Amino acid sequence: MALDNVGMWNIRSENWSRRYLGQQFYLRVYSPANSWRDELPIPKNAILCGKARGHRTRPL
Repeated sequence: MALDNVGMWNIRSENWSRRYLGQQFYLRVYSPANSWRDELPIPKNAILCGKARGHRTRPL
């Protein structure tokens, strides 16, 4: 998958039954510059895993 710019990406399943169940993940392409125009925080009800587990999402 090619990502053409930095920021937060929401990756969803192509399988509609899984998309309906909310199976998706968020991927952030890092940049030292913060851009509120291009990047919004992930939803507060997102389940965090890996290195993100235990960290809070920033407020909108």
